[in-house]
Amino acid sequence: MKIQEIYDRISAMKASAHHWRNATREYAKEMLESIIVGDFDPLSGESDFSEIGPSVLLNHVGANGMDWDDARLPGIAREASFGGNFLVYNGDVAYRVLSPRAYAQAERSRKGWDGEMLLNEQAKYLLAAMRLIRETAEGK
Repeated sequence: MKIQEIYDRISAMKASAHHWRNATREYAKEMLESIIVGDFDPLSGESDFSEIGPSVLLNHVGANGMDWDDARLPGIAREASFGGNFLVYNGDVAYRVLSPRAYAQAERSRKGWDGEMLLNEQAKYLLAAMRLIRETAEGK
């Protein structure tokens, strides 16, 4: 399946009442948009996912040469989140990973957002996004 096809299928998914699904879809699209191999942009429609392979996607999150089912992947997603590879500011991460209600509560709180909790949540979303891309590529 072409990477553009995977991107289009994920983009075409209906918005959900579940914040988790919507945010996961956005992370998956962001990952696919940012994969560039040299001067080659896989979203140009030229490349096949099997041609580039999941390793390029996983390399994007720091999982060099790993397989989809590698037991170390959750730790890698956590490192990608804590390392700032994705949205860096607490407010941006909070907006994406918290439900609207939780976001409003955190915004009103004197303590503000718990950065470590947000980064842990973001790591979960990154893993879910990788799973979504894999399943879409496999035609599930």
